[in-house]
Amino acid sequence: MKTIIFGKRSFLTSELKKNLKNTSIYSIEEFIRNKEINNLKKKEVNIIINSFFPIFRLKNNYDLSEFYKKSIQDLIDLLNVIKSFSINSLIYSSSAAVYSYFSKKNIIDIKKKKLCIK
Repeated sequence: MKTIIFGKRSFLTSELKKNLKNTSIYSIEEFIRNKEINNLKKKEVNIIINSFFPIFRLKNNYDLSEFYKKSIQDLIDLLNVIKSFSINSLIYSSSAAVYSYFSKKNIIDIKKKKLCIK
């Protein structure tokens, strides 16, 4: 069975690639533009989503609209594309959950920047 992994530059992806056979690795944007999508709709697939805004970029001055696009909008776009797939299993993982960047101080800093999602 084919496994599709989203999140090209992560440590988890590189480890999964070593241990899983018959895998394809994409960025979400790359996959959505890919013409192979129609061929994959006809096959049962496993999907691993390991894509989130790079945590190291949150430590610098960052553009919240870019954070929203990479963390939320890209995921929404991907889910809209794959909803017609025959999915055997879907796993969502994010290293952002591991690194605990969102301390109380950082959440206050984010609130001060007034993150607004429309």
